[in-house]
Amino acid sequence: MSRPRLLVLLSFAAALSLVAPGCDDGGSTSADVVSDATSDTSAAVTYATVKPIYASRCTPCHTGGSSGGHNIGESFASADKPATLFDECAGMTKAACTIVLIKAGIMPFGAKCTGDPALDTANPACLTKAEQDLIQAWVDAGTPE
Repeated sequence: MSRPRLLVLLSFAAALSLVAPGCDDGGSTSADVVSDATSDTSAAVTYATVKPIYASRCTPCHTGGSSGGHNIGESFASADKPATLFDECAGMTKAACTIVLIKAGIMPFGAKCTGDPALDTANPACLTKAEQDLIQAWVDAGTPE
């Protein structure tokens, strides 16, 4: 990552951590988010399947105000746009990048997740294995709307 981009990201991160640590309002649990979705990832997974996960886990940064650069928790519109902020996501769409950053423990931002659901069970801000599996299945299917 270039130095200017890193400085902008770090400045944004510092400001964001003051107002929205973890980007999770704590209102929904993993059970609430995945209750209507199947953990059988062989079934067709669409944006409608994963939207509740993004809406619950990625708020307020990626819902409504777009302080995180896109509103994937509210709208499919930015899902297929190029991911440009993180080197880990070079050549990917924003939708594909989300699972990479979740599994790397980078997102939800400021939540102190490791990206490994087995290690993150005590942290309610982190995504469960079922949630990660559904997002991964959606990405693997080509992020259908």
